[in-house]
Amino acid sequence: MQTIQNPATGKTIDGAKVTTSRMFDNYSREAAEGQRKALLSHLNTYGRITTMEAREMGILSPNGVIYRLRKRGHRIKTERVKVDGHRVASYRLMTPEEIAAEEEKCHERADK
Repeated sequence: MQTIQNPATGKTIDGAKVTTSRMFDNYSREAAEGQRKALLSHLNTYGRITTMEAREMGILSPNGVIYRLRKRGHRIKTERVKVDGHRVASYRLMTPEEIAAEEEKCHERADK
């Protein structure tokens, strides 16, 4: 979506002011890295974390953080659990046995 800006006032059609400041460029990267470290530390310490627990830690979108951790090579399993009557995701680190079984399945598929 393109933002249409009045060159004279610097405001968009809806009246919002557009900024070209780069002040917060690194903030999002640093905040995201902090969330990844906090979530991974929790998983290493306690073994699992639910969506609700992650949100209590200030991680509003734990599924996005988990996705990025997986992209970095962390083996994390997602399960659905009920917490206070709500179905939420529960994340845990995979055991070595689960990792070996998953890799074996991949090798079997590749051999076919």
